[in-house]
Amino acid sequence: AATQLVKNLPEKVNAAYVVAQHMSPTHKSLLWSLIGRETELPVVELGQDVRPQPDTIYIAPPNFDVVLDEGLLSLRDPSGHPGTPKPLADRLFKSLAEECGERCVGIVLSGTGSDGAYGIRAIREAGGITIAQETSTAKYDGMPSSAIHTGCIDLTMTPAMMGQQMARILNHPRDLSDLQNFASNSRKLLDLYHFL
Repeated sequence: AATQLVKNLPEKVNAAYVVAQHMSPTHKSLLWSLIGRETELPVVELGQDVRPQPDTIYIAPPNFDVVLDEGLLSLRDPSGHPGTPKPLADRLFKSLAEECGERCVGIVLSGTGSDGAYGIRAIREAGGITIAQETSTAKYDGMPSSAIHTGCIDLTMTPAMMGQQMARILNHPRDLSDLQNFASNSRKLLDLYHFL
């Protein structure tokens, strides 16, 4: 799902992207190189505090949470019990909501469990935009389904559509009605395709 999203992102929309994908804490991540092959945008694995740059993708490493704190993307020791997903999307989303308010977008892609649902609420309460992967296109629908069930999701789309529509979403964040109709019609066509 993440590669489908990034391969469709526009090159110049003045937005920084942070990928916090659940990973085994004991394995080295190759996510930054996999994503780097799918996009012309710079891809950086976080290792130290960094001020996010526009049109750059930042990847959280395994066994750390990532937060935006005083304008810097910072790694933190994982919060919660040992079984908690790492990096934790809820913690990232909550920090984005606090730091960026209505200027942030939270996206929940395929994954197991309910991580992201709490953070999506924080983004919505701060006036940001919330998007979940269309569950019928998710390999694991737990996370997007949990986010949708909060009632705080503005748009449900395929990852490719999210990337293709990102400029429109960012340029008109308070007027999503056209995209909501577009996504709904696309879903009907996808349902028809699955039926055939």
